[in-house]
Amino acid sequence: MQDAHEVLRRARQQRAEGIAGDEFLEGLGGRAFRLVVEALALFGGRGLLILCHVRKRTRARRVYARRSLADEPQPSLGEIIRRQRELGEISMRQFADVVGISNPYLSQIERGLRAPSERVVDAIADALRTTSLALYEQAGLLEAEDEPEGTSVPDAIRADPRLGPAQRRALLGVYDAFVSGPGARQMRRRRPETDGEAEPQPERADS
Repeated sequence: MQDAHEVLRRARQQRAEGIAGDEFLEGLGGRAFRLVVEALALFGGRGLLILCHVRKRTRARRVYARRSLADEPQPSLGEIIRRQRELGEISMRQFADVVGISNPYLSQIERGLRAPSERVVDAIADALRTTSLALYEQAGLLEAEDEPEGTSVPDAIRADPRLGPAQRRALLGVYDAFVSGPGARQMRRRRPETDGEAEPQPERADS
């Protein structure tokens, strides 16, 4: 019964340190079930209460984590831009100069007061070494409904004269797996609403 004493000792230690119950049981490896049974046989309810207490803490943490994640608001496009600029340790003035817009205009974009044009978003994406599509996706501005306008991907694959029958089948199979798999997104962009004014021309950064 030395193992039973050890598992109970470790359970008490894990409880005191606030370690997740699942981590505790996984740490016991393949012996977990046998050791728990021995602990219960030796210590009865005391062993059960200790183990249950640890596991309740685990479940509570998981529920809280899921709720926190669900309640977290979707960051705006401007917030995404600001975060990435700050991660790159670039000042607002320097970034505005690289993008080719004024410092006040960039500030309005980052605070969500103005919706940038596609050209400005493309310039911002280039400065951040990413793509405008990635920025829109992070901001939740891509919707899973329709394909982009123009020729569909399957039609383009079928119409390409450089591909043989076997290559077409392989590419169509890969494409179908991507767009019809779990959680797959087709790309229809929801454009940010403009502020009702004519689309502003990018301004040069203030001197």
